[in-house]
Amino acid sequence: MYARLTLHTADPARLGEVISHYEHDVRMDFTHQPGSRGMSVLVNSDLGVALVEAYWATEKQMRSNDATFVRPVHDAAFFGATVSIEHYEVARFVHVAPARPGAAVSLTRFDAAPTGVDEVLAAYGDAAGPLAASDGFCTGVLFVDRQSGRAVVETIWRDGQALVAARGVAAARRLEAVSAGTATVRGIEQYWLDFHSVELE
Repeated sequence: MYARLTLHTADPARLGEVISHYEHDVRMDFTHQPGSRGMSVLVNSDLGVALVEAYWATEKQMRSNDATFVRPVHDAAFFGATVSIEHYEVARFVHVAPARPGAAVSLTRFDAAPTGVDEVLAAYGDAAGPLAASDGFCTGVLFVDRQSGRAVVETIWRDGQALVAARGVAAARRLEAVSAGTATVRGIEQYWLDFHSVELE
């Protein structure tokens, strides 16, 4: 499976307009596209940031939709939002409990040489390992771009309290991923789940 991650930055006062546009207009368009496997909308209202994840059965179907996706990208400018787009393979995923609106989401971004992606995969290769056994864990996804060496680990938690309680375990996973010295942590982001209709299984 593959995913297009679209990061929007906007005036926090207008972020709701961006989110509504995706959850109502764009989602309806995507529902009927070949290979569409759903969408997630992650939000950080304080910063005015929304991350839209569109999932596809194959890379070809994802890339074919890129042309269709130009309109939503142009539409975002109407709401005063900037847009950046990344394409990934969904290399690992685990589902323990339903991810509901209001759930807390953590994203860890890694940079590595293309061969270093295997170290990130090894650290999270058991479908998040101890993270999945933590109280409040809902879903984990590992996105990779083997050509560039970028990787993103996403974990969704029942609420903010569960996410905070698991930070020690998450730190151990990050340390394992960079222990060989060829992968580095590029950033950690936190969101709230606003919408989720993804069918990963």
